[in-house]
Amino acid sequence: MTVNSAAVIFFSPTGNTKKVLKSILAGMNVPKTRMIDLTSPTVRASTPPIFEEDIVILGSPVYQSKVPPVLPPYLRNLKGNGKPIVLVSVYGNIEQGIVLNELASLAAEAGFSIFAAGSFIGEHSFSTDKLPIGEGHPSQNELGIAEDFGKKIREKMSGINGMGAHSLTIPGHKLPLLDHFLPEYVSRKITKPPVVDMKNCDRCGICARICPVSAVEKEKLMVDGNVCLRCFRCVRTCKKKARSIEFNAKPIIPLFFTLKNKVKHAPVLYI
Repeated sequence: MTVNSAAVIFFSPTGNTKKVLKSILAGMNVPKTRMIDLTSPTVRASTPPIFEEDIVILGSPVYQSKVPPVLPPYLRNLKGNGKPIVLVSVYGNIEQGIVLNELASLAAEAGFSIFAAGSFIGEHSFSTDKLPIGEGHPSQNELGIAEDFGKKIREKMSGINGMGAHSLTIPGHKLPLLDHFLPEYVSRKITKPPVVDMKNCDRCGICARICPVSAVEKEKLMVDGNVCLRCFRCVRTCKKKARSIEFNAKPIIPLFFTLKNKVKHAPVLYI
């Protein structure tokens, strides 16, 4: 089965998931690709696409060990019609979580045939200069692993006819014990909304335009803390550094991330 086209669906507020997916695509060397960026609320509100491509790649970051809550409502409306799909998760060097299993369940429900899957590491959305978490990830070596993963996908696809007997089962992962006791949207408990410092702000409005959940008011640029995902895309995008990441419960939360970040992780591939 020749791979001449691929549809790539992803949610990537800080760009790490997209970076990994682009490396996988480079390895696959697909002549024609279609990128569907679910980071945009407008795209998520639009009619789900019809897939005419040879393969679909779905990428998601890990939020509190799970798929970001804005994704499942959109993904449940997709129609796979037996298309092969590659599942990719990217986590901030803390917990791999159960995202691949959740994506596999959503993909199967939508009628896709799971072809391959991979878990990669990216810089954590909470990472700062004072508290680096997953800094330097994905590394060039890890992007090389992603590219090699793409080559293996292409090789495997070229060696089969049809998808019937080639659907992959991803090993079950358990939700980390701590997550069983944490409230939903715990990120809103441990971090503050990224308040704008109007002394540094030049009113460009980019923070409002790029917010994945439209949590930034367009005139006064205030953030609705009950809507904000704490992806901190607005912090990383602001050239004037008018917003910052601040933790609640100091020093407990920073200490937790510091200790967890000392553990070295590596990409895990299923193909």
